Amino acid sequence: MSLPRGTVAYYWPRSRTLLCSDSGEPEFRSFLSAAADEGVYSGKGNPF
Repeated sequence: MSLPRGTVAYYWPRSRTLLCSDSGEPEFRSFLSAAADEGVYSGKGNPF
């Protein structure tokens, strides 16, 4: 599969999954949220 240059896509290496921007954006935002939570729980992040 090839994508046109400039296409936004999200690649998840562990599962080798490639998602388009419509499907991948919510997954990516969920990942960022979980990563921020982990930072706060470990005392390294800003809770605000």
